[in-house]
Amino acid sequence: MSERKGINKYYPPDWDPSKVPKKKKPANQVTKVRLMAPYSMRCTKCNEYISERRKFNAKKEVTNEKYMSFKIIRFHITCPKCNNNITYKTSPQTAGYVPDTGAVRNYEPESNTNVNKTKVETEEEILERLEKEEKENKSFQLLKEKRKKNPFWQQNESLKDQKGDLMENLEKRLQDQQRQQEMTEHLEYLQAKSSSLQAKGGRDRALNEAKDKLGEEIESMKSLREDLASKEDEELTKDKFKKFRSNDSIDSNSSNKPVAIEDPSSLKRSYENALQDNQTNSTTKKQSKTIVLKKKQPLTNPKSDVPSMESRSNNIESLSGALGDYSSSDEE
Repeated sequence: MSERKGINKYYPPDWDPSKVPKKKKPANQVTKVRLMAPYSMRCTKCNEYISERRKFNAKKEVTNEKYMSFKIIRFHITCPKCNNNITYKTSPQTAGYVPDTGAVRNYEPESNTNVNKTKVETEEEILERLEKEEKENKSFQLLKEKRKKNPFWQQNESLKDQKGDLMENLEKRLQDQQRQQEMTEHLEYLQAKSSSLQAKGGRDRALNEAKDKLGEEIESMKSLREDLASKEDEELTKDKFKKFRSNDSIDSNSSNKPVAIEDPSSLKRSYENALQDNQTNSTTKKQSKTIVLKKKQPLTNPKSDVPSMESRSNNIESLSGALGDYSSSDEE
């Protein structure tokens, strides 16, 4: 036998889905849904207890009621014992469900009891309520984590900030006491210091003492600088004096050496040779000058520039006399 429910369906090639007419939905359409009970409840007719998460075939109905532009939906279920009609609605205000007819809740949560269902909340009230719920959720999660390690752990309301257990709070208190003790000791030290300053003369006296100390230090620095400068000057003078002494010793050594004295005859010859060289140089210079000036002024007596023999003999005699005096002084 083939399956009753066909998986694949045949669509002819000339089929156009846009031409298919759409069905109009009625205003108060009721649809069938499969759901679970959102909370534990008790039937008002037969007192049957219906547990949370029990499955039902329910009818879903969209109502005309609204909460801040959110639609409220009603669900219809039947009691499994007496077939009593039970209805409950969505509550956008508490993000949950509210019983409508046919049953009551076994217990009411704190979030539902604190909220006024008839009054529409403002934005500030909504924010305050959400913050409060978030804090409660955090405390619940903390309790859950702590009880995994210690199933008997309980949060003590007398603890500071209502956080942690007794040992953690005790450690925090000890740390706070130690910090407070350190602060008091520091304050006492500062008070004692201020009182001692006032007894000695106050702030002005302390400032004067500090200024005097600074002046003494500055004077000591100046004296040190002067001493260093004088030492440097002494070292420079010593170096210069040593150099001067070394130069004097070199000059004295050179003066103590004996001077080689030549013979008077050799001196005479050298003098004659030098004299002749000087005369020849002077004649060559004069001749060159006369050659340059020949065009303008010709020479009348060229022999007049040449020195005579008499002047030469006189020069030789004076030189011999000087050499004789020099030799006599050396013999003495």
